[in-house]
Amino acid sequence: MDNRTLVVVGFALGLIEFLLLLAFALYRKEEPTTRYAVGYGIAVAGSLLLLGQGTVHPFVSVFLANSLLFALPFGLLSGFRSFFGIAPAWPRRFWAYIALAALGMLLTTFVFDSYAIRATVFSLIEALLFAAGAVLFATRRREIPFFVQVVAFGQSALLFVAQLVRIALLQRYGVDSAHLFDDAVTTPFTLLLMLVSGVLWVKLILLADGTRLVEEMRRRNRHLETLARTDELTGLLNRNAFELLDLDGPAAERRRPVQASILLLDLDDFKRINDEFGHQAGDAALVRTAARIRGLVRFSDPVFRWGGEEFLVLATGLGLTDAAVLGERIRAAVQADVSEKGICCTVSVGIAERKAGEDKDAWFRRADQALYRAKDTGKNRVQLAL
Repeated sequence: MDNRTLVVVGFALGLIEFLLLLAFALYRKEEPTTRYAVGYGIAVAGSLLLLGQGTVHPFVSVFLANSLLFALPFGLLSGFRSFFGIAPAWPRRFWAYIALAALGMLLTTFVFDSYAIRATVFSLIEALLFAAGAVLFATRRREIPFFVQVVAFGQSALLFVAQLVRIALLQRYGVDSAHLFDDAVTTPFTLLLMLVSGVLWVKLILLADGTRLVEEMRRRNRHLETLARTDELTGLLNRNAFELLDLDGPAAERRRPVQASILLLDLDDFKRINDEFGHQAGDAALVRTAARIRGLVRFSDPVFRWGGEEFLVLATGLGLTDAAVLGERIRAAVQADVSEKGICCTVSVGIAERKAGEDKDAWFRRADQALYRAKDTGKNRVQLAL
């Protein structure tokens, strides 16, 4: 396969890669993907202009073609900077690199008119950009998974070394010619390098974006799971979280403590607070009560907002006597807490210790019955289940 055919193949493959990234950019509608696609598109136009070397004016087929090819590494580096949230995505030094590249292309096209020198300048600038990419990936440890970082750094380092190899080949085998089609050694290496690097960069773009999407989905799923188990107002676990607890299965039986008690609490006359002071005051009372309960129980004992003005404490390792002491401490703390508006709440508490062989529902019903007795016998008190 001759050099011109390799350029045609490179153009065709680059066009496919550009269309893929263009579709990706239009679907994702994000800045990094747009920068990738623009870089590939401009570079594909440059590879098409390369075919005119020897027949089209050097300004177009040499200077402009090579200048457009620089759009690929610049677009990639700028896109990955945007991907990592580095501002600005296009730093000022990029303009210095472009000016240096343009000057090098001008001198080696219209002053020296040497393919070997021009290709050496091109490789030096690309090596610089690939080195910058390697440094970028090496310092982004938290933004991407480690294996993606290793792949990205390794790919950038490999392409950096490949450019150095190309420079060495140019110095050893480069011919004194005006365009690349006359070089039978370094040009095939150059064109194959372009083909391989184009595929590798597309692979890395899709890999990095795909892993980020997976991590984002995992983060959102964890957030949704937290929302499904957490009461938005008080920050406590909600009733659904209690229902999901495995307290009756074989695994729960093996790890079940010798003693465990449920404390079911209900704010007394809560409707009066809402009616007299408003729902915001009622919400504030619920938040303060939740804080008092959470501050008095052990960290290992989950606290739930059961619904409305009701709360539930699952006190593992506490028998009825110790649970009664805890319930009394909570009752006294709630009664002593007076808001800035002078609102004072009281709470009734029903407590049930789990009996041997008792399932979760029966256990809860006994605590609920104890709470009703506390309400019926004066409120603001602790009632133990029978």
